[in-house]
Amino acid sequence: MINSLEERIRRFEAYDGPIGVWRINTIYHTKLADMVESESHEVLSHLAVLNVPFGEVFSCSVEQARSAVGSVLERHGLTDSTKRETLFN
Repeated sequence: MINSLEERIRRFEAYDGPIGVWRINTIYHTKLADMVESESHEVLSHLAVLNVPFGEVFSCSVEQARSAVGSVLERHGLTDSTKRETLFN
């Protein structure tokens, strides 16, 4: 984290504030969750929002995010062993 401190400060200083709210929509219970998350982020990388003061944020629809996760699950043969829980429609 110390190596990214300057970048985090730059992002924080450039941040204009929230324009909406987040709400968890879908949860995937799967083996290799870290790998699925990492590869899903790669799939969505072209939708990344760069000026946020924390983590990774993507400007995409719920369906785009589900599609990204689904493609990674399918690629690794995890579709049948994964439970998808939808909280909001």
